Amino acid sequence: MQSIINAMLNQKIWVTLQAGRKRVTVEEAIFLRLREQALKGDLKVAQFLLERSQSPGGSSVADASGVPLSQEDLTILASAGLMPNSEEQSDGGA
Repeated sequence: MQSIINAMLNQKIWVTLQAGRKRVTVEEAIFLRLREQALKGDLKVAQFLLERSQSPGGSSVADASGVPLSQEDLTILASAGLMPNSEEQSDGGA
């Protein structure tokens, strides 16, 4: 299932930005959308992004190639309901 998710997040799509259309990964498009929500005043999203920008990342969960997923990746998967025990992953099990 992780390989399907990784493939989906790495697919390129067209997005429209102020500077015109640009081809980005689905993952980048998600973060662009989150950025826009934060800039429009969504404090929950702003806090989410700021916390992720300051976290060291890393986890014991790996992607299909065996590379450990970052905390940011785990958070995205958890928020989409794609991670079992997402509460344990997001708070380090504490």
